[in-house]
This record gives sequence, C-alpha cells and structure tokens, in this order.
Amino acid sequence: MVTFGIEARRYPLFGWVIVEVSANGIRLSMMLNTGSSFSAINERAREALIQAEALPPERLTRYTLTKPSLAGNQLSDLAVRVLGQGLPRADLDGILGLDFLQQFSEISFEVATFRLTLALP
Repeated sequence: MVTFGIEARRYPLFGWVIVEVSANGIRLSMMLNTGSSFSAINERAREALIQAEALPPERLTRYTLTKPSLAGNQLSDLAVRVLGQGLPRADLDGILGLDFLQQFSEISFEVATFRLTLALP
C-alpha cells in the first residue's frame, strides 16, 4: 500500500475542498465532490488539455485522462465528462467524484488543516 498526504485548499466562498491534479503537465484545480458519481472538467480545461495534446483534438463530451497525478503520485486513468455550464464556479477546472475516490483503499481528511491522506492499494 502506498500512502501519501496532500495539502488541499479551502475554496474561499463556500469552503469546498480543492486539490490540484496534473495531467500531461497541465495543472487542474478540482473540487472533491462526494455527491457526484462522476468526475468532470469544464470546457476551458478541455481546451488546455487538447492544446497540450493530453486529449484528442475532437470535441467530445467524454474523455479519459491518462496518467493523472496528485502531489506527484501517479493515479489510475480517469474518465471525465465535459460540462459546459454545469460547474459551480468558473475559476475551477472540474470536479472529482466518487469514481476518482474509489481508486483509494483509505481516505482521511483533517478538517482543521485541510490535509488529505490517501492510500493506494
């Protein structure tokens, strides 16, 4: 089992938990959302990933992010949907839903410090 910790950040307006995910050198600010069964990115993030050749140039509504990483730790490929107006804030690149969280065998969150500890099986 590989365990690692990251410092998440609190979204100022609503207190959401935000983490930085990297995909092919592009940093994405993603909100952890346990209420969503799927992960998604916005159109701006899709365009940046297409420009970086991390996604195919076709304008699709679903993609697979290959070899995403979190705090330098490579994760499983992640299926994402593209939501035009569906994300709550324009300054976020997307949401990480339960499909993302299910790759971990253990997750703990320290509320006072916003430290997230994740264990990969």
